[in-house]
Amino acid sequence: MDLRPLGRGVAEIGDEEHEVGAGDFVGFAAPQVAHHLRNPSDDEDLVYLVGGEALDVDVADFPRLGKRMVRRGMEVEIYDASDAKEFGPLEG
Repeated sequence: MDLRPLGRGVAEIGDEEHEVGAGDFVGFAAPQVAHHLRNPSDDEDLVYLVGGEALDVDVADFPRLGKRMVRRGMEVEIYDASDAKEFGPLEG
């Protein structure tokens, strides 16, 4: 079995892009900016390890796509961010 890291990637973090490769580490503390890892190659696989919390409810914004993802358990919903409305203050 070959366990060498494969490929190179591009980490999109906020409005910036950073090339990443074997041995690189990228970590985010909560709250965090929008981030995404993509493979720029059509000819080579990108293999990487990812970890994090698995909460019952998770919300993620994808500003470049204008989308918001809401996950509740195994159910995932995608919304257009432009459809968001202000909820107003919560009364206690």
